[in-house]
Amino acid sequence: MSEGIITRTSLLLLIISSTMAQDCSDPCDCPSDPPPCPFGTSLVLDGCGCCKVCARQAGEPCTLLEPCDHHKELYCDYAMLSDTEHGICMGELNYPVNYKRKG
Repeated sequence: MSEGIITRTSLLLLIISSTMAQDCSDPCDCPSDPPPCPFGTSLVLDGCGCCKVCARQAGEPCTLLEPCDHHKELYCDYAMLSDTEHGICMGELNYPVNYKRKG
């Protein structure tokens, strides 16, 4: 792995862990029924590991409590926005992935 990738990954983990410490300090307070997700959208645990939420999809805004769909190998890129609590769901090649079929 290149040094740039390691540095960027380390920085991202630091941002996530500092955000997690702030947002996950309250006890879990989840609805009794999981939310109805659109077809093809995964139901995942929020970043605190408390509540089931509909995973955010490529190009959508994301936060610790509204995580990206890891089943589709998406991650929340916090570097795209100046606010470190909000990011954009990105694919592995650092651009929003479009999984919709053409035609």
